[in-house]
Amino acid sequence: MDKKEILEMINDPGSIMRAENQQMKDRIRQKKLSDEDRVSLITEGTGSLIKTGAKALLNGNLGDLIFDTVEFGDKMSERLTEVKKSLVIADYVQQSDNHQKALERLTDLLTDPYGLTLYSKIISILNDSPADGDMMKVLANVLGNLSVENDFRKVFSDTKSLLSIIDKLSPQSLFLLKQIPGFQRIRIMNIGETSILGDAAIKSDLPGYIANAYSKYLHQQGTSVSEDAIYVAIRELHSFSLSKTWNFGKASGEKTNLIGESLTEIGKKLLKLIS
Repeated sequence: MDKKEILEMINDPGSIMRAENQQMKDRIRQKKLSDEDRVSLITEGTGSLIKTGAKALLNGNLGDLIFDTVEFGDKMSERLTEVKKSLVIADYVQQSDNHQKALERLTDLLTDPYGLTLYSKIISILNDSPADGDMMKVLANVLGNLSVENDFRKVFSDTKSLLSIIDKLSPQSLFLLKQIPGFQRIRIMNIGETSILGDAAIKSDLPGYIANAYSKYLHQQGTSVSEDAIYVAIRELHSFSLSKTWNFGKASGEKTNLIGESLTEIGKKLLKLIS
């Protein structure tokens, strides 16, 4: 894609996509399956010969159109990738007070063997993300933090490991990771012997209490996230050793348990990379 096509996709993606969609559908509707192709498919496409039937279709009247559809999908995917890369790099440059310096640093990244490998991993993550998702901002931040490094070889192993974790995390987990440092510890009421919870139950389901409190906290901040979604995100952060739920027990004379969620050292490194 050239600059004009990329800008058209960015400025009016809906219009471009609709136009391409209509052109492809018009071609499909103009092409009709012949009687000979139908008989061939019925004869060869039964039972265990479905694959043979597919071959017959590819060799028949619709074969060229099927291959064109494959190429059409590849072309649209390539266009979208170019748009996403342009948006991420633009976001990265915008974060800098010196746009020229930002582009020079990015050039240094792209011309270093270790830097280029890390950039390729970032683009791989980008390919699996929507063009308007939070991951775009996360990856722009990663580029910004990487570009200021003087020795890409020195940070390569840690950064590649963190990028692999980012690739596996859900957007909800990444969102929650950034919220944890600002969240205060909470208290859980323990009524003692009459409680159906008891200390063991409190200890075993601490993430559930944290999720409930987080949901209320985020709602107060103007962000609506369901308790179930937060619970799943906390479990996911735990599975990658990025955060941990703590039970601090009762203070002297208190009837409540103090619990909280905090980032591990790996979690802190990841937060620094994406912030």
